[in-house]
Amino acid sequence: MNIKELTLKLEEAKKAEKTGNYSESERFANEVAIATESEKSSYKELRAEALLILAVDAERRKDFNLALDYRLKLLSIFEEIENQKAIVEQLSNIASIYANESWNSFKYAKAEEYYLKALVLCTELRLKKKESILHERLADIYMLQKKWGKFASHFRRYDQIKDEIQEEEAKAQELRFERETARARLEATESLLHKMLPQSIVVRMMNGETDIADHYENISILFADIVGFTPIATEMSASALLTFMNMLFEQYDTFALKYNCERIKTIGDGYLAVCGAPESNQNHVQNIALMALDMLEYSLGILDIQKIMPPGIDFQIRIGLHCGPVIAGVIGTGKICYDIYGDTVNIAARMESHSEPGKIHVSEEFRTALISTKLNELSMQLIPRGEVDIKGKGVMKTYFLERAQ
Repeated sequence: MNIKELTLKLEEAKKAEKTGNYSESERFANEVAIATESEKSSYKELRAEALLILAVDAERRKDFNLALDYRLKLLSIFEEIENQKAIVEQLSNIASIYANESWNSFKYAKAEEYYLKALVLCTELRLKKKESILHERLADIYMLQKKWGKFASHFRRYDQIKDEIQEEEAKAQELRFERETARARLEATESLLHKMLPQSIVVRMMNGETDIADHYENISILFADIVGFTPIATEMSASALLTFMNMLFEQYDTFALKYNCERIKTIGDGYLAVCGAPESNQNHVQNIALMALDMLEYSLGILDIQKIMPPGIDFQIRIGLHCGPVIAGVIGTGKICYDIYGDTVNIAARMESHSEPGKIHVSEEFRTALISTKLNELSMQLIPRGEVDIKGKGVMKTYFLERAQ
């Protein structure tokens, strides 16, 4: 039989053993043992598995002569392949057979011999739990023989090792607890950071970066706010206002995710998002334009919000868009945040503040970048607003972005 056939036979033997069909288990294992008896070394481990099944079955039937024969053969195999732990087990099992008083050939002297051999190797391998068991078994056979000095020596060593194991396990448990606590803190910190910062920035921070400051040659920026927010906030209850703002910003975040944009922050009723940072995006202009259009259409279509507005106030938003270079990075030590800086940010804010209710106000630079894309395919159009005196910037040519009719 080849290795594959032998392995299948062993699997059948193990299945039969698990279901209590010992005769079948023994038959399959015996076939493998016979087939591998004179085979090359690559078959030795398969032979060992088969012999182990046969040894356990013989011990179950209390056929200790046959069990001893199988255990001695197993010991020989493990010595040949130099499996030290398996040698310790077989020495211990052989000793247990010799120490079994229900076997008519039991011999304490042979049991002692094999236990001591196992103990020497076990000590060299630093297998403390097994060493403790071997000292206990030696103590037992010395007690039965009334060899009290040897009994006391091994029992004291058994008791000492047991205490050492318990102490080591306690330390290991304490270490595991510390590691689990540290892991939980790390996961909690990482989870919190993911809620506060862009994912790629969190990855960089977790990898050890401390000073994160990047220059972006060209990104798109969106500012949005609610028209007439002060009277709305004054008239609404605190819980109603926060419920309303949460609903609104959560929907904005959904649009940001949809178009690969990144919400930077909210300030009161103001919402700031970018596209192209911290993850570069060649389509940042059209993506943020699509996000702005979705935000505007959402604000016009949520009739339930109008029902909770104070009397005489229509819910409307205004949006400003601009593109250009920025500096972006993480600031703060205790309370940290990811923010963007530069004149591009100021102009985007001015586009929003100089916009009209229900409109998306864009700069000349944004319009130029947008029309270089396939504007018609995006179902957008730009309506010239003319020249507008922008606070702090002077006269600028601007446009309104709309869905194409």
